[in-house]
Amino acid sequence: MPEDSDLPVTDAARRETHAANLRRQLERTRGTYMMMRESGYKKERAVRLRYAYRRAPAEAAEALAAHLREKTKYTVNIDPDQDGFIVHGVTKPARLSASSLGRWVHWMYTAGYRFDCVFDGWGARV
Repeated sequence: MPEDSDLPVTDAARRETHAANLRRQLERTRGTYMMMRESGYKKERAVRLRYAYRRAPAEAAEALAAHLREKTKYTVNIDPDQDGFIVHGVTKPARLSASSLGRWVHWMYTAGYRFDCVFDGWGARV
């Protein structure tokens, strides 16, 4: 009997995994935003967000990086990591609300999904 990792991933299973991971990422984002506010972040202040995607094959990482550069004009880096590549970078400064941050996370996560890369999260200095 094959192990789970040997079974082909169906589109439905991939979509469900994507949806579950996105929900978790949005929940973490809400909590992180609240911690930013408690640490003194004010919506009037523009901040740059650092972001990262999990390790992916070279072709997927390159495609995602090209997409991010074209659509966002963010700083985008690709670095080798064991047997794959990590896409990471920094956004332009922006003022954030809880809702705008949620929309941004959704967009970044979905962009990764399009290229078989998983959005791993974001951070900001406040």
